[in-house]
Amino acid sequence: MIPQQLGNLSSLLYLGLGHNLDLYVDNLHWVSSLSSLESLDLSYVNLSKAYDHWLLALNMIPSLQELRLSYCYLSHIHFPSHINLTSLETLDLSYNSLKLGGSILCTFRNNMSLLIYLDLSSNNINSVIPNCFYSFSNLEHLHLSNTNLHGIISSDVANLTSIVNLNLRGNALAGKIPSFMGKLCNLEEFDLAGNNYKGSVSMVFESLSGCLSKSLKSLNLGGNSFDSFTGQILETYMRHFKKLHVLSLRNNIFSGPIPLSIFGNLISLKTLDLSSNNFSGPLPEFHASLSKLESLSID
Repeated sequence: MIPQQLGNLSSLLYLGLGHNLDLYVDNLHWVSSLSSLESLDLSYVNLSKAYDHWLLALNMIPSLQELRLSYCYLSHIHFPSHINLTSLETLDLSYNSLKLGGSILCTFRNNMSLLIYLDLSSNNINSVIPNCFYSFSNLEHLHLSNTNLHGIISSDVANLTSIVNLNLRGNALAGKIPSFMGKLCNLEEFDLAGNNYKGSVSMVFESLSGCLSKSLKSLNLGGNSFDSFTGQILETYMRHFKKLHVLSLRNNIFSGPIPLSIFGNLISLKTLDLSSNNFSGPLPEFHASLSKLESLSID
């Protein structure tokens, strides 16, 4: 058990007790005494007995910039009347059992406008992507995988002008990927695998063209339900993605010959996954410009 006497260390700036699987606490009241704390990592610490007041205690530390509570057996959030965590830049609440409705998430937005990193993966949002999320102008990393999201990606996604990593995998998102995605000029990693998208894959690359195509390094469109992406991958759009290091199109329903020549424009490509599709015909010759390729899956 973590001793409550740690609360006597009033000048402490950093407290990292994460990744200790046997640690637990009865409550977090003592944390509120760490008035100078800037970084707190309790990942993997069992906080199940502190579920009803953990945020109330942390709310007493306005200097807090980094908070990591991943795998902490949390199940509830009880919000105080006013959120004081206005200095927070990193918030990781991933892999808990939190029920995070849109109104709760928008409370984060209204009081944590400096957030750069937000990870809510493997909790239960069970809604469309809350509109307030699109107004995190400083956000660089947004992880919402396996959170029961559904509906569409709003055109307001263009407001995430600082976003570098956007992970939406393992949800039930559908519809059309908005062309406004192409305006995310800083986006380097985009994971949309395991959703319910269907239709022509060329439409996807058309939507992602624009300044995004000049920054994107990793794109995962694998395994979108039973309908999946179909059609041909057209060079018209692919040739713009010259910075792509990782491209996964696995577990869709592409057919016909494997069009490796199309990927010849992807001069930075290191990993290419075309597995679990319906390709046919002979294995084509590798394009000379794929010299950086380290991993190729086409089974």
